[in-house]
Amino acid sequence: MIINYRYSDRNNFPYKADFTMIASRSRVNNYRVPQVKKYPIKILPTTAIYGDNGVGKSDFINSIGSLKFMATEGIIHSLYRKLGGYNSYSGCSYTIEFLVNDMIYELSIDIERCDNTNAIDINEKLVKTTSYSTKTLYDVRGRDQLVIYEDEKYANVRDWFVNTLEVIDGPRQRLNPKDGKVYICDNFGIGLHPIRTKNMLDIFLQYCTHDTRGQFIFATHETTLMDSLSELRWEKMLRPDELWLIDKTRQSGSQLIAFSDYVETQNVAHRGDLLKHYNIGRMGGIPHQDEMYTIYNEEETK
Repeated sequence: MIINYRYSDRNNFPYKADFTMIASRSRVNNYRVPQVKKYPIKILPTTAIYGDNGVGKSDFINSIGSLKFMATEGIIHSLYRKLGGYNSYSGCSYTIEFLVNDMIYELSIDIERCDNTNAIDINEKLVKTTSYSTKTLYDVRGRDQLVIYEDEKYANVRDWFVNTLEVIDGPRQRLNPKDGKVYICDNFGIGLHPIRTKNMLDIFLQYCTHDTRGQFIFATHETTLMDSLSELRWEKMLRPDELWLIDKTRQSGSQLIAFSDYVETQNVAHRGDLLKHYNIGRMGGIPHQDEMYTIYNEEETK
């Protein structure tokens, strides 16, 4: 399971996007929130990420796919050739905290381009946390291949990226949290009827318990999920801490915002009010009317 994830790059996320799957103190849908009594923490089984087109939702989701590629292939240079070469690259940082057999690991990879050349500087670090201690397993710099890929001592951690973390392109089949996989999906619901989208998520959540370890993290435009009711339980499908949005400004770049923070600061009492606040733009993450009119006027003058 993913516990925390932090990502930044100088082009889209100049400030670190801090993303967490740790559950808040909310008791909503508590029956389906996995518990790790060893630490103890509760980890959310799902998260929906909203935002306008072009604000960075796909970049954020794809960054997790890039991290999986690096951990499973080991060669950093192959990644940047795949992403379009060094000319478009200026540096990025990944830190992921995840659960492997109820043990917590944190992998950090910081990559910087050196002096406008094709050389890159890589800092890689792996930390293991148990219920009684935290230990740095390694902290290295200046390698072309990652230790997580090359050293068999860390095969169990690498296998998590290989066998558990899955980046999917729009699920068309039932996802089962009992299989222990972490599914990452961009554009969930695209091309599907809203009822089908809702039912797929609802079925996944109905199989979640305190003991399951599966997760479904997705970006979507399907706002009806914010306020949808479960078919089997007369309650909201998603908790406030399972909702995030990405907003973007010319001054600050893309920013990741937790709905639960907005609920606390604005004292939003009802989930229906939360959806209303999002739709009218109080939280950000929706198209700006002036931009839409600018695009329309540009098309009219062609």
